[in-house]
Amino acid sequence: VLVIILSVCTTVLSIMYAYSRPQVVAYKISMGQNFLPFRIAVIADLHLRKYTSEVITTQAVNVVMSMQPDLILLLGDTIDAPQKVMQNLPVLTKLEELQAPLGIYAVTGNNDLQWNLTRETGHKFYRKYHIRLLEDEQVILPNGVTLIGRDDKTKKPRRKDLKYWSHHERGEKLMIYLDHQ
Repeated sequence: VLVIILSVCTTVLSIMYAYSRPQVVAYKISMGQNFLPFRIAVIADLHLRKYTSEVITTQAVNVVMSMQPDLILLLGDTIDAPQKVMQNLPVLTKLEELQAPLGIYAVTGNNDLQWNLTRETGHKFYRKYHIRLLEDEQVILPNGVTLIGRDDKTKKPRRKDLKYWSHHERGEKLMIYLDHQ
């Protein structure tokens, strides 16, 4: 009886997850008169795998692109399957539709790493979709914004401490930390 109950609960939760709609939360942040406004779209926890719904992924991409973002950030758990499974999945073609003038940047999450996504395979995967993977590194965008992509806390060896970044070179206007946690 317990196995049947657990099976039913797992099935119901899986169906709810597979057909859930992307959540959109909008924030307006004022940085003063000297700051040129720009739009950032953030995507987290896509969990792309063999049975990921193309409908949900299409909705997420369409919502992001309808915002006409200047910058797109992927905050981890994009991949949720072994590399062999991830090759040639139809759902991945939706990532090709993501475009932003300031670029698309990503960090890894715990699910990305559980499938032994190495530095080389991770960068190769994201490059295919014109996405730059940041692994405990920073980049200064043309508008002076600094992006700091932190490794997932489950990654070995340990990621750089926040104190490291607080003493590191900064952009002129804004620092954005990308962190899956």
